[in-house]
Amino acid sequence: MIYRDKKFFVKATMSQLLILLFALICYCSMDLESFYTKTVFEISYLLVMIQAFYVQRRLHEDWKNISNLFLFFFFFFLGNRFLFDLVSDEYNVCYFEFFLNRMVNVAVVKRAVFNLIIAVCSYTIGTIWWISRKQGRRNEKIPYLSVAGLMSQKTVYLMLFIGFVFKGYYSYQTYQALLTQGYLQYFIGGFDINRNLLMMFLEAFYEIAIFILISQKERLNKIDILLIIVYVIMSLATGQRGFAMLSFVFILFYMYKLGRIKLGFTAIVVLGIVLFVVASSMSYIRGGKEFSMEEIMNAFFDFFYGQSISITVLVATIDYENYIDFSFWDLFGHIRYLLTYYWDKLTFQFERPVDALTLQAEEYKWYGQYISSITNQDMFYRGLGLGSSYMGQFYAVGKEYMQLLGGVFVGYLVEFLYDKVCLPHFLKRFWAFHALTIIVFISRANLFEFINMQWHVYVVSVLLYIYFIHLNRILYRRTNNKCSKYV
Repeated sequence: MIYRDKKFFVKATMSQLLILLFALICYCSMDLESFYTKTVFEISYLLVMIQAFYVQRRLHEDWKNISNLFLFFFFFFLGNRFLFDLVSDEYNVCYFEFFLNRMVNVAVVKRAVFNLIIAVCSYTIGTIWWISRKQGRRNEKIPYLSVAGLMSQKTVYLMLFIGFVFKGYYSYQTYQALLTQGYLQYFIGGFDINRNLLMMFLEAFYEIAIFILISQKERLNKIDILLIIVYVIMSLATGQRGFAMLSFVFILFYMYKLGRIKLGFTAIVVLGIVLFVVASSMSYIRGGKEFSMEEIMNAFFDFFYGQSISITVLVATIDYENYIDFSFWDLFGHIRYLLTYYWDKLTFQFERPVDALTLQAEEYKWYGQYISSITNQDMFYRGLGLGSSYMGQFYAVGKEYMQLLGGVFVGYLVEFLYDKVCLPHFLKRFWAFHALTIIVFISRANLFEFINMQWHVYVVSVLLYIYFIHLNRILYRRTNNKCSKYV
């Protein structure tokens, strides 16, 4: 088995390298201004996606694996417009309606597709690299987690209650603000939310407790299931549909790998439709529009086409590359901002007299803010933005060279974290679980978003783990002392 695995690893890696070589030859030799060439590249990209799904199925011995989940959202957020462009004249992939609001040169779009092909192949190489280190195929199923020696079930429900109260309070405030003042005012900080650091930490109890409930072998009762659904609903209350929806999808994937639920084709299709309706409804609410089911259903295809708006980030990066000054260290801009912000708070330093948008775009270069300020400064300073994508970041750092190296890193990282989510160690598994809920989203987010986004949850999980370990040691010593008195 191991010998055959090694042969397949070599063949799969060689196939990715040959695809990359073929794509490079086509890119260098074909007429980049031709619309026929664009069609060739679009078809090639779709074929590359199909073969990537197949390779992951062979590597994991299951279609429903973590890398195919990542690649699906990669296609959903970055590539599905090219499928629409092939099958319908109604959609023009060279026209970008939001932020750019103009036609983009076809050569720029083709270079973007070329980068997508590089990213998919290099991602596959990264996954092969990690799995080949495991000396054969690993067990894809996630074992149940036992926390009996760490905390009691009553403690888990107490954490749920505390987290529910504080997360519910925060969600209620933001939802009311969205209804009364709109999503844009919320984004640019047009109103105050009563939320301090302690409240953030207490909110984190909810996610940690939900993770424990799902991970244990005990059967989930109706209240447990309701609390999981409520967690997603409260995450939606901030108007951030993408993160909330993908958190829900990853929770379902995690439960499937645990063996708690089955995910057949029909269930996946129904789930997709439900997520579409919920996400569209949230869009209407945060946009201040009246809800219309008929209008939502008529916009079904427009919704999926619109979700691939993250390709605009890559296209804009290529189109404005002469104006971009983005280094490797700028990839960590969110983390630097986070450390600086809380260091200033802890040391009682005064806030700098610079508005947040300028600080994020020019000094710390949060990529979504940075590229938005370059492409359309007027809209950006009115509170609008393109969002981000790790693909745009890689291109900005080192063009196709960085796209190749970065793709390998992302593939390796996803498989590495999935391996850790199978461990029996509570803290390691939770950290991997929490990181993966965000990493599957990085096609429309920053590369290291999984570190800085929801960072307080990592901190709280460590503190809780240390507390319960220390508490159990104290109880163990007391029990031993009592026993020794009777001996």
